Amino acid sequence: MLTTNPSKVALFITVFFHLHAFAIDPPDSIEKAFKEKFPRVANSKWTVNKQQSNAYTAEFTFEKERIKAHFDMNGNYLESEKKFSIKYLPETIPQVLETQFERYSIQKCIEVTKPNGEKKYKIAIKSQGNKTYLVMSKVGNWIPIEKF
Repeated sequence: MLTTNPSKVALFITVFFHLHAFAIDPPDSIEKAFKEKFPRVANSKWTVNKQQSNAYTAEFTFEKERIKAHFDMNGNYLESEKKFSIKYLPETIPQVLETQFERYSIQKCIEVTKPNGEKKYKIAIKSQGNKTYLVMSKVGNWIPIEKF
């Protein structure tokens, strides 16, 4: 018979709940900042991400795309993210990857837009059985990874 230590179960549950974000209603100032940035979005689900210094994240669908928008505790827009198809990557990125990775496959692409409109691309690739995360500019320059 398999037995479980109750204190280990309680610890697991506590850690699980602290690491994951839960749906909430944001403060009015953050909701206002969101509506100014994304005025045509009607429904959004909000969470607080404790791993990003308590940043508020709104998840929503706009024009058939799933988007996450991040705001700090003061309501400042930090960035937005959207997953997209590999075929929409700027053509310079696959060219750079082909020269630096043997037989890679792109697993996931996320376009990140900063407040100034600058875009960067978070890319998960698999090469020779190893999964790697990259961040690149539109022209294929490497950008140091913050948190993925």
